[in-house]
Amino acid sequence: EFAREGVGRARLLFSPFCVAKQDFLTLSGGADLFLDNFFYNAGTTGSDVLFAGVPVVSCAGRRTLARMGASLAYALEFTTLLGRDAQDYVKIAVQLGRNRLQVAKIKQKLDRQLKSSHLFDVDRWVLGYEVLLLTLWDAAV
Repeated sequence: EFAREGVGRARLLFSPFCVAKQDFLTLSGGADLFLDNFFYNAGTTGSDVLFAGVPVVSCAGRRTLARMGASLAYALEFTTLLGRDAQDYVKIAVQLGRNRLQVAKIKQKLDRQLKSSHLFDVDRWVLGYEVLLLTLWDAAV
């Protein structure tokens, strides 16, 4: 099926389950794209793949579990990788699958976005969480 669509065998990698998260991140970092599914978006897996520097193509569904990919796309300002519907999702994926230069440019932008985004700013998150806990403590909740 892939060969019929012009995707060579060397571009496909099917791997066994990775027990160690670092092994998963290392393996993921070698991918061109991560194709999210429609009904139960990637969530943590999507975050991990993005952190490894791999763009995520997603499509927002109606339910919360089908909108996690869209949340990640908006947080990193990558809405161009967010399909409006299944047909648009496929169009984006095929276009990127056929254009390695465009994928390389997206990966460069992703690298810049990862460094400036609040999505992976652990220090900022911890500070906000500490403020929340202190506020709750002061309110005697």
